[in-house]
Amino acid sequence: MLRGGFIDKTGKALTKIEFDEADYFSCGMARVKLNGKYGFINSTGKMVIAPQFDFATSFVRKDLAKVWKDGKVYFIDETGKPVSSPFKEAELTPALPGKNYKTAKPGAE
Repeated sequence: MLRGGFIDKTGKALTKIEFDEADYFSCGMARVKLNGKYGFINSTGKMVIAPQFDFATSFVRKDLAKVWKDGKVYFIDETGKPVSSPFKEAELTPALPGKNYKTAKPGAE
C-alpha cells in the first residue's frame, strides 16, 4: 500500500509519510486517513481534527465538513465539533437528478 504525506511549495516536508490517504487542501485543511479513520490537518501539517471518523468530506466552506461516524452523519466545524444534530444515512434522499443529496429528516435519531 502506498502511504502519503505533505510537502510545501519549496519541497520541505510538512508531515511524515504516514497517511493511508492524503487529500488536497480545501479551505486551509486537508482530509487524511490514518489507521482506517479520517481526520484533518492544517496547512502547517498539524493534525487539527484527530482521525476518528469512518468517512469525511473535505471542508466545502471554511467552517463546514460532513462526517460519518457509527452509522450517523454530522456536519462539523473547523475544530471538529458537531454543528448539526446527527442523522442516519438512510434518511438521506436524492435531490434532483445530477444534484447532491439532501437530508430528509435532520436531527432524527
